[in-house]
Amino acid sequence: MEVVSSAKQEFFVLIGVVGVVILLVGTIMYFVEYQIPDDRNEHFISILHGCWWAIVTITTVGYGDLYPRSTLGRLTGSFVVLFGIVVLAFPMTIIISKFQDSFTVKKLNANKEMTRKLREMAIAGYSCAGSSTSSPASTRVVNGKAHIPKQNKPPEPEDECQTRLVPKHSAQYAANIISPVALFK
Repeated sequence: MEVVSSAKQEFFVLIGVVGVVILLVGTIMYFVEYQIPDDRNEHFISILHGCWWAIVTITTVGYGDLYPRSTLGRLTGSFVVLFGIVVLAFPMTIIISKFQDSFTVKKLNANKEMTRKLREMAIAGYSCAGSSTSSPASTRVVNGKAHIPKQNKPPEPEDECQTRLVPKHSAQYAANIISPVALFK
């Protein structure tokens, strides 16, 4: 529902364009077909009948209750049928585009959150007290990337850092992650 509600403006424009086309084509068909002799005189007797025919033709329903009899009317009808195919396909392109945009935004937000968590874990894991690898002052963030000096020796097992649930090489992993925003440039 979020995707459809984000495309309200496009749908209103589409409905407006189709409404104008229905009125225009209905009027054209009335003036093209109203003089054609009919045994019961029930064929395109008003512009509203022409609009009804346009709606049925654009939606490709084709009841058969009204149909053009003149050559010019049939030619107009052919163009209306082709326009109807385009009108039926156009909303699908809008919906697909909005779904793709929504998916991209959600994926980007998930990547940002994962990157933020990994960086926090990396900085927390390498800046704890008593660690011989780095201090909070030596860990720095430049242009969104964590720069952590290489460790000379691994921390001792009894060290406070080992009791945390931080993967062994999470700081190097987090420091090398490409920012998700850079992927979409």
